[in-house]
Amino acid sequence: MARRKRPKQQPHSAAQTLDVLESRSDRAANWISENPLPLLAVGIVVLLVAAIWGIASQDDREEDLQASAELSAVEADYRTAMGAAPGSVEIREPANPVAARSIREDFVAQFTDVSAGAPGTVAGALAKLEAGKLEQELGHLESAETLFRAGAESLPPAGEALEAFFLVRLASAHEAASDWAEAARIYLQASQVPGYALHEAAVADAFRCYLEADDLEAARSLLPLLEGDGTESALPSYVSARLAEMRAFEKAP
Repeated sequence: MARRKRPKQQPHSAAQTLDVLESRSDRAANWISENPLPLLAVGIVVLLVAAIWGIASQDDREEDLQASAELSAVEADYRTAMGAAPGSVEIREPANPVAARSIREDFVAQFTDVSAGAPGTVAGALAKLEAGKLEQELGHLESAETLFRAGAESLPPAGEALEAFFLVRLASAHEAASDWAEAARIYLQASQVPGYALHEAAVADAFRCYLEADDLEAARSLLPLLEGDGTESALPSYVSARLAEMRAFEKAP
């Protein structure tokens, strides 16, 4: 089967996997409705939804409510500092790159402080997730990976189902470093977390990364998983073309 030239991936493109959850309100609504959540606040950010979910099952409700409030406040301050419009999902890049970098560096420290002050809570773990996202945007991939791993490991039992969020971000950091095989492995791991609403997108990302790694055998092993509803739609057009080519090859006598 002839190789096709693949376009260069955009930086952090895989991180959009989680951002989709914020913009696809139908999936978010279905996911929330399937889990017992006391909706304490209206939020468009994944970390707020996740924090509320975790709080519902933890024993020390006062501590977790406080940590969640602190996390929410820092997130709101970050959005304001970056110039995001009230109620907007998108945070546009400031025109001044020096100012944008300074804001991110400042809020890495603020999210880290929230995490340090809330050990053993879902909010504390999610603060690591937010700090890691900013480190990744700053190009500090090793620091981002460390934070994503630490966040996942610090999730209390009530928040274990949120592990997929951390895994997808971790995979995106490996992808940004062109560590395609490891990114694919972690995306696939994320897709297997029970209840993860975007498991189809994670499978598609794993398939795409195996292609980037030129591991056709591993990519071919995911073909049965790509038959599910919504999975193939998450693939870029050039990957869909490669998928069609592989399927045709599989069916050839």
